[in-house]
Amino acid sequence: MSYLAGLTLGTLVAEKFLKPKAGNEFYLVHATPTRRRYLNPQLMEENFAQQVFNTLKQLDQIKSISINPVTASLVICFQGSAENIDQLINRLNHAPAPPLNETSLVQTKLARAFRRADRCIAETTRGYFDLSTALGAVFLIWGVNKVIKLKQQPAGPQMLWWSYKLLKGK
Repeated sequence: MSYLAGLTLGTLVAEKFLKPKAGNEFYLVHATPTRRRYLNPQLMEENFAQQVFNTLKQLDQIKSISINPVTASLVICFQGSAENIDQLINRLNHAPAPPLNETSLVQTKLARAFRRADRCIAETTRGYFDLSTALGAVFLIWGVNKVIKLKQQPAGPQMLWWSYKLLKGK
């Protein structure tokens, strides 16, 4: 398999399986008669994880709760009927999503700087380019140069892939 084909395949697999799903939904990934493991991307948010933990710890049927924010997973060990746990998770899936954390000062300043750069590029080029299109064009030219003139592998195809991903977003 070529480097570019492997990179393409890896990106497609990551988009399909690793991309966080939107919303406040728990997905069952493993079940035994007394244990369930769920995934929910919002478990990476500390406030949401704490809210889920506090909700579940109040129930007598639940023996232990483990939340891993790195893997966005929730493990529930329980006694009694698994149907009750499944119904509880179903109710959690239909609960309104909690508000997201406020953005940090650095994130706000970076977003503002990139928006300014985007506007500046669009005004300078009279709307022909924006920031992502300009970066995509730079990576395209740079990648073609590395492949054709410098005969560099895999750096050239990698630049072409980056340009494709940037330009594809449009």
